Amino acid sequence: MKLTRLIPMAAVVAATVAAGCSPMPSTAAQVGDARISEAQLTRVAEGCESVGLGPDQVQRSQLLMSEILGLIAEDLAADNGQTVTDEEAQAVLRETNGTSPALGNPDCARVAASGAKLQILVTKLGENADIAALQQQFEAVDVQLNPRYGSWDPAGAGITGTGSLSVPS
Repeated sequence: MKLTRLIPMAAVVAATVAAGCSPMPSTAAQVGDARISEAQLTRVAEGCESVGLGPDQVQRSQLLMSEILGLIAEDLAADNGQTVTDEEAQAVLRETNGTSPALGNPDCARVAASGAKLQILVTKLGENADIAALQQQFEAVDVQLNPRYGSWDPAGAGITGTGSLSVPS
């Protein structure tokens, strides 16, 4: 089953950190009731760097996108009477890319695998999964992105733009 309609994973644009005031200085994103803090994102970035995946290979905005997708998948799973776990997602990462350096750090592995949670959910829902309904649910999730990363486009590329601290999202 093609997931291209469900997963708006077009190219993620690099984040540009500029001087200015952000209305969410310690929050990278708010996904429904879940908060992704800048400190949490820094821990993940440092974890990825510890296994050789530096900012030139895995940009901060890509890590944030994976975090957001994972949280959305968990929300959609709950709404559809299912669960998707970090362990399941990491198992998919090990099966599809068992040599990934991300697996060498728990924080990096968790985020690297988060994007697989949507695929896991569709698999659990089976052949009769209503992809159009899932897409509508996906787009309805309230995502507030710190302006430094750009803006959130649930029907397109996810995180778009270069971001600015001086422009609210």
